[in-house]
Amino acid sequence: TMAVRWGLVEINPCRDVRKLQTPKRGRYITDEEFRRVRRVATQSVALLMDFAYLTGQRVGDLLDVRFEDLHDDGIFVSINKSGNRVKIRIGWNDDLRSVVHRLRCRAERYGTVDYLFAGRGEKPLTYFGISCMFRRAAKKAGVEDFHFHDIRAKALTDLKLAGGDAQGLAGHQSAAMTDHYIKRREIPLVQGVKNLVRLDA
Repeated sequence: TMAVRWGLVEINPCRDVRKLQTPKRGRYITDEEFRRVRRVATQSVALLMDFAYLTGQRVGDLLDVRFEDLHDDGIFVSINKSGNRVKIRIGWNDDLRSVVHRLRCRAERYGTVDYLFAGRGEKPLTYFGISCMFRRAAKKAGVEDFHFHDIRAKALTDLKLAGGDAQGLAGHQSAAMTDHYIKRREIPLVQGVKNLVRLDA
């Protein structure tokens, strides 16, 4: 289309090609599936799984978190949304403090002082590297169709069901956006017919 606008070609050869429809993902990861993968994952992946679940953030944003983003009143995370950076502050709880303590111990062992998730030489772990290690762990654990970004969906769904602020944690501008994101993973509880026809009569 841009080439037509620029006058480089006369017609767009893709104009009449139908777009592929990608089905929306509705996979919800159970607690047991999460634990099974976490048990066989490398330390880096297991820590990132914990951190991703407790913060509900995208893995790409978590790999950018630095130790300087850890403050007494919470963890500052910069969310990359459509090219715009939105900052949120995630409050501490005992589980999050425990994970960060383990991350500090890991950093001391590797000699890293900048990124929470870095390898030797201060190089931050990459999304590709994490994805490869995670896929191997999921395969080893025998858990099929488990993508790392499913952890964010699980976190937001679990938080909403517990009555928490899923929209705030997700960094979404509207509740409708969060509900749409979560709805595909919620399994509603419905009641069956209560013997209205008197089947025992």
